[in-house]
Amino acid sequence: MRLKGFIFKVILITLIALLPLSLINYIIDPYQFYRKPVLYKPVYFNDQRYQNPGLARSQDYSLAIVGTSMTDNFLPSYVENKLDSKTVKLSMMGASIYEEKLMVDVVSHAKKANTVILELNYFSFRGDTGRVTETGKGFPHYMYKNGLMSDLKYLCNPETLLQSYHILLRNYKGKMHYTMSEDLEKLNTWYYNSKFEKANAMKDWNLAQNDLKRADPAEFKWEYLRANADKNLVEVIKRNPDVEFILFYPPFSILAHKFLDSRNLFDDEIRLKRYIYARCKDFRNVKIFDFQDIEGITHNLDNYRDMTHYSIEINEYIIDSIARGENAITEDNMEEKLKNLAEQVESYVVESARS
Repeated sequence: MRLKGFIFKVILITLIALLPLSLINYIIDPYQFYRKPVLYKPVYFNDQRYQNPGLARSQDYSLAIVGTSMTDNFLPSYVENKLDSKTVKLSMMGASIYEEKLMVDVVSHAKKANTVILELNYFSFRGDTGRVTETGKGFPHYMYKNGLMSDLKYLCNPETLLQSYHILLRNYKGKMHYTMSEDLEKLNTWYYNSKFEKANAMKDWNLAQNDLKRADPAEFKWEYLRANADKNLVEVIKRNPDVEFILFYPPFSILAHKFLDSRNLFDDEIRLKRYIYARCKDFRNVKIFDFQDIEGITHNLDNYRDMTHYSIEINEYIIDSIARGENAITEDNMEEKLKNLAEQVESYVVESARS
């Protein structure tokens, strides 16, 4: 009994000690976990895995964009103009499909979006079905959940307090921390300070040749790819029958597919596309767009800053295509598009390999 009493006192003292910290975090709410700011001008942090759950909860929108850095350069204003839907961008650099699933779960729970644009990135399907990208602060699982424990972990967290401190400094001292931005429209975009040219794409190709981390075949086993498609994509769609899912394959440069082929991973890339289509084709709330066999884009290496990341003009092309219903996969054209890509990969000769 004495031990129980001691533990109770420790817990009580801890809670009392944390109360001021929690109150500050609740009032300032730096990641907008509960609401939009009312006491200060909105500011946003560039740590996407912490900031995005708050945006999904607090922003006004009917369309959510979820994906990797391939979606960083979608400007909400452009999407809104073309698709006539209030938009929130929830991109995460290097996101796994499990992380995208977690993000969609937050969007679903917020009950704001009737449409989700979701990126299908082959690299995102690698590894086990619970893989997350660990930053220096770890992955904030609590930010993607609901309930008392999530509230406590957010409000009693030194990381939250640090960001509250940065906001106070900005408002009372005019000091803007480098991780902060007042411009939600361009938050986490990088098109304006990147150089898109063939030389950079080729440089990345050469660097990747001896870099096993780029595409370790052990992480791309078919059982991983299929399990991720089933658990982190198909199940999410099933749970949200009233949400329209616009799935799209980003237009990697032809070099990226050649690189995957050099690691004996390209065949399963094609196999995964077939599998996803077969699992999703009967859903009335799903449309799939594939931009990976468009030679005019993917063979023009001046569109890229490396083997995969493309210019903002390509982001705009994707949205334009979705608005017009172009490059959508159907029963009639799926095999043709896959054949086109396979033939391009087989016939394309990487310039540095010529001699």
